[in-house]
Amino acid sequence: MSVVKHQETDFTNVLNLAKSLNDSENHVYLLFMASQQEDGVRWCPDCVKAEPIIDQHLEEAQLKKNVNLIVVDLEKTNLRDPSNPFATSDEFKLKKVPTLMEWKGEKQLIEEECWDKDLLKSLFKPVV
Repeated sequence: MSVVKHQETDFTNVLNLAKSLNDSENHVYLLFMASQQEDGVRWCPDCVKAEPIIDQHLEEAQLKKNVNLIVVDLEKTNLRDPSNPFATSDEFKLKKVPTLMEWKGEKQLIEEECWDKDLLKSLFKPVV
């Protein structure tokens, strides 16, 4: 099985992509991250730390289903905007970055939870 990464920034596009990719053969996860600055580094140090750990976990996992990982890049100003649709929607309820979640799942890993290997195993349990 494989992991396919999708990059997105727009709320409607993320929602439509998640809905279209989710089926019995594929599992959708969303990773909300700080956007990259001009130098290519994300503005959030927790995101910088979490991303390679999540990637490594998925590379090493014995997947039984295909994983679609939608990486949602957020600007600092958008994240702090109280009307941000990722924060106000029932689908995401985003509070902080990084946040890793299963599409249509109840579990979310927030900030330092995103690099906790036991929590990653638990979140990805449906696909291994």
